Amino acid sequence: ITAQVNGLSVSITLRVWHPAPLSLQLDNAVLSRLDGCAADVDGSYQATRLRVLSGVLDVTSLLGAASGVAALLSVPTTVALEVTAAPGGGVARLTVRGVARGSGEMSLVYSPAVSIG
Repeated sequence: ITAQVNGLSVSITLRVWHPAPLSLQLDNAVLSRLDGCAADVDGSYQATRLRVLSGVLDVTSLLGAASGVAALLSVPTTVALEVTAAPGGGVARLTVRGVARGSGEMSLVYSPAVSIG
């Protein structure tokens, strides 16, 4: 791009980048009941980390304000989504904790094709 003003010109080179498609990744896709815990008791199931990836790049921290993340993800009733906020109010970490027996699928609300099931 070349811009000209009052007989002066400057050339700027731009590089356009397009991110890879998004995907969801769980460290552990099976959240078992913890040994010694009664069935259907809060905290009796395992938890795992959830990441939002663009290709191999973790873009979880780019989801925006931690307070708004729950509206971006569709989660089944068998799990609870826990959002750890970064000091600036963004997302530091997403954790999925089992809360009941069963299975389900998680997806991005605005990109339902991006899912884990």
